Amino acid sequence: MATIESIRGGAAPSPHADLGPSVIRAIAGYAGQPTPLKRDGAAVTAWPLTDGVRFTVAPPGAVPLDNRLFALVDVPDLRALAELWPATRTIWMGAAPVPENLYRLLMAGAWAVRLGLLPTLKPRGGARRLRHASPALGRAPRRHVRRG
Repeated sequence: MATIESIRGGAAPSPHADLGPSVIRAIAGYAGQPTPLKRDGAAVTAWPLTDGVRFTVAPPGAVPLDNRLFALVDVPDLRALAELWPATRTIWMGAAPVPENLYRLLMAGAWAVRLGLLPTLKPRGGARRLRHASPALGRAPRRHVRRG
């Protein structure tokens, strides 16, 4: 019987579906935090958004998507697939939001979390609390026009 050596999967926006703000918030929540996965037959610790691969998604019979940067994400599939196929040597799941330049900023933030420079990238409502403390934050500047 054949065995599955490697499983790689990912999520990327297509012309028919985007990766919305909730996906980006979830990715930011665990960026740079340690997560277990299988690599080359061993259980290892990896850090989401610090491990990436370029890939072109080319579904049969359809126009391929542009080459995308996929970065490791912490999803339940990493553990579920390891339980379903214990002989699998490598399991890797990634996401490729666009635009890539903003995604690279998120990846840089993940490195800051991994290195201990930031505790997390998860939004905690800090901007909202700051806005209540300083009502001018988040508003367009007011112009004082003297008439007459």
